[in-house]
Amino acid sequence: MYRPLFELVWGADFHIRWPANTEKICSTPGGAARFGGSAMLIRLSPEDRSKANNIYDQWGQSISKYERSNRLRPFTSKFDAFAEGEIHLNAR
Repeated sequence: MYRPLFELVWGADFHIRWPANTEKICSTPGGAARFGGSAMLIRLSPEDRSKANNIYDQWGQSISKYERSNRLRPFTSKFDAFAEGEIHLNAR
């Protein structure tokens, strides 16, 4: 649903050559400790590592922008509406 919008803003280069054991590594509890202690468990070429890092950063920027937009209202509880004078509370 969001991928077309993401691609419109950032481009569509999602082609990363992931190692065959990526799914196994990512789904194993204990992470680095179980695979030799390396912080870089997934071995990627410098180009693919850069691409993966850029996509991760772009998703973060996209989420951050959405959270700051007017489409989200940070205070939407009934108490917040009461504090703004939009509703009245009763004893029940």
